[in-house]
Amino acid sequence: MVKRQMATDPGRCGRNEMITNPVVMLTHNNLALTKAAINSVRAQDIDGISLIIVENGSTDGTKEWLRSQEGIRVMHRTGSVAECWNQALKWLFASKSPYALVVNNDVELPGNYYRCLVEENAPFASGIATDRREQVRTGDPPKSESKRYHPDFSAYLIRKECYETVGPFDEKFLGAYCEDCDYHVRMFEAGIRAYCIDLPYYHIRSATIKNSPPEQAAAIQEQAERNRRYFYRKHGFKVESRQYWEHVWKDSSNAGVLPSRE
Repeated sequence: MVKRQMATDPGRCGRNEMITNPVVMLTHNNLALTKAAINSVRAQDIDGISLIIVENGSTDGTKEWLRSQEGIRVMHRTGSVAECWNQALKWLFASKSPYALVVNNDVELPGNYYRCLVEENAPFASGIATDRREQVRTGDPPKSESKRYHPDFSAYLIRKECYETVGPFDEKFLGAYCEDCDYHVRMFEAGIRAYCIDLPYYHIRSATIKNSPPEQAAAIQEQAERNRRYFYRKHGFKVESRQYWEHVWKDSSNAGVLPSRE
């Protein structure tokens, strides 16, 4: 039987221990979605997965449920998405793990997801998020010729050399939103072409805000807008604008087709 491990800080998990095939998941409420996400992680066809939960102040029974689970390390943190990701990744890479899969708690992964991203051997790669379950092809290998320079940050694999080259996620992005697009820009500027492969996974987008009380949802939206303004001051263009895509898709094979929300 695997010993259950709980921790209030990463150091108590063992700094000198190399964690094999780590999966980092940030949780804040949405227990039913978290259970489904964890089940999909446990069903991966790669050996020796180590699941690390960064528990970010849940109040819906998530913390209590995690205590009942075997084989899960839990770090307790109250902070932004960037802070939580950095806490886990700094610890993992200090413990000599060469890579980590980082996933939201509102995703469900096909069984070959982790293995396929590891086999890409890329500094940073992801699959393609979809909100339609029928598009998830469990067990099907991705098409090698179908790469897009548009990584999804709800389930991504990042290698130690990428994190060390680009640096940590910018913790001036408070709450959530824009820390991912900022990292995308910074990877490009550091010479790293992050991309997604033709491997769909299920993602219930914006589950936290959708399932939050009205006052909390409004506060999340207000912070997201502040993050967008900070992103613009930092980079000189808006998140996912045409200028954004022209910047990060420069010299890429699919730069001629630019998505935009403007």
